Amino acid sequence: MIIEKDHIEITKENIHLHYEFMSNKEKKENMNLIHFSFNIRSPLSLMDKLNMEQEDLLNFWKYKVYRNGRVSAQSYFGIKDKLKPIDEYIAEIKESRVFKEYSQK
Repeated sequence: MIIEKDHIEITKENIHLHYEFMSNKEKKENMNLIHFSFNIRSPLSLMDKLNMEQEDLLNFWKYKVYRNGRVSAQSYFGIKDKLKPIDEYIAEIKESRVFKEYSQK
C-alpha cells in the first residue's frame, strides 16, 4: 500500500512542529521562516526571561549560520533550540545543569 503524503504549508505558527524533523534541504527551503523564528529567540529577547545580562547570556549562546549570515541553529546552556513554544524552551534551559550552575554564582 502506498500512502501519499499531503503537502503541508510551513508557517511561523507551525514551524516548531516540523523543524526538528527537517532535512538539510528542507531547512534551506524554509530558511527565512527558520531565521525569523530564531531571531525572535535572540539573546535580547531571552535575557529578561532568564534574568541575565546580555553579555553573560552571550557566553552561553552557540549558533550556526548559513553562508548569508542567517541563523540556522542555536542553543543556550547546551539546550538545542527545536523551535518549540518559547515557554517550554525557557523552562528546559532553566532546568539545565549549566544554567543552575550559572544561577548559583
